[in-house]
Amino acid sequence: SDMPKRSRKMFAISEKVKVLDLIRKRSLTEVAKTYGKDESSIHEIVKKEKKICASFAISPRTANVMAAM
Repeated sequence: SDMPKRSRKMFAISEKVKVLDLIRKRSLTEVAKTYGKDESSIHEIVKKEKKICASFAISPRTANVMAAM
């Protein structure tokens, strides 16, 4: 079939932050099951944690939340 191969939906940055939050409380396996992903994709997120947190920290929406505090 000529279906585009990217049927796997990538995580939004906010989702990745949620995954990183969950991984502190649960196992990799549990988090993968929660999101219906395989463990390797969750592991990728964990590996890129610093980069994800850095890009999330400078997103305008978060800046507004910080300013409102």
